[in-house]
Amino acid sequence: MAAGASPCKSLTIAIGPVLSWTSSSQRIASSTFFCQIETAEGVENAEAIAALPGVDCLWVGHFDLSVSLGVPGEFNAKTVTDAIARVCEATRKHGKSLGRLVPTVQQGIDLFGQGFRLHLLFGRRLGAARCAEGRDR
Repeated sequence: MAAGASPCKSLTIAIGPVLSWTSSSQRIASSTFFCQIETAEGVENAEAIAALPGVDCLWVGHFDLSVSLGVPGEFNAKTVTDAIARVCEATRKHGKSLGRLVPTVQQGIDLFGQGFRLHLLFGRRLGAARCAEGRDR
């Protein structure tokens, strides 16, 4: 079971077994299906989730993952970096996209090297225009 999933076109949140959504007639060809990996259980199942037809992207919920691993907010803790590396490998192996939130454009650039191709920029002082203009470096 995925911790959360969101087919982006409709912005509907579907929580439950991934297989029931990916094989559903509700899934349309133009939709993109993200599975959130934000628990130790999600990491354990990342390869199986990435292998499912219809899953387009694994999205790492890094804060929730750090909490699940017992090191809240310690994103550089070995348990967190090892878990994220495992998710990265699952996406590479199965040709899926990988994404997560980033607080700065620079961190998005840095994570690109690990295989993250989808980034959602967040933060109090950042706006879409600043991101698009590349002024937050």
